[in-house]
Amino acid sequence: MKNNDVTLVLQGPLHTRSGALCRGIYNIPTYKKFVGSSIISTWKNDGDKPTKQFLKANNTTYIVDEEDKYSNMYNWMNINFQIVSSLNGIKEVTTKYVIKARCDESYGDLSIFIETMRANPEKLITQKPNYRDGLGQNYSWISDHLMGGLTVKVRDMFERAYSRCYTHDVPHEYAPEFLLKECFDGENEWVRMEDLGDFVFKMGTERITRGMFIETRGEGT
Repeated sequence: MKNNDVTLVLQGPLHTRSGALCRGIYNIPTYKKFVGSSIISTWKNDGDKPTKQFLKANNTTYIVDEEDKYSNMYNWMNINFQIVSSLNGIKEVTTKYVIKARCDESYGDLSIFIETMRANPEKLITQKPNYRDGLGQNYSWISDHLMGGLTVKVRDMFERAYSRCYTHDVPHEYAPEFLLKECFDGENEWVRMEDLGDFVFKMGTERITRGMFIETRGEGT
């Protein structure tokens, strides 16, 4: 079901190491089934870009920035570039809700994620952070891969995180999801990975598909 009051922001580098466009870009026609519009927020580069025809057909805006402008910010795990590319895209969102995803990942079904946002409008919605060992029932954890909620609250979270990175008001080797959790005004809610359809999730250099996840980490039904 299409939700015209939801915009998807795809952020981060546009290309794989081989120079091909990231899988999230090719997945935009699938995302279009669930959201009203999309925004690609990436970095200036000399590689292939989505064509104007592709962008128009999928109601997608394409914006770029230059990484050098942000090299003096706190940058553990490239958090500065993640925060900036996310915020650049979210600033262009005019809909009530926003979902932030990564260019190098793809998700086949956003319906339950969007239902969860609507049912919990004051909360930050993320997919369950399966990469945190010993997670248990600690609902204070979030994932910084797939995030969504009211646009005004998500934008505020990234603006606060940007300010802290800019002033280096971040503990040494502080992961992005820790900072973003601190900067969100409210609680969070999870959506299971199994509820996101066919997906490709990146964990460092590891590529995790739905089948791999269910076999090794899945919770079952």
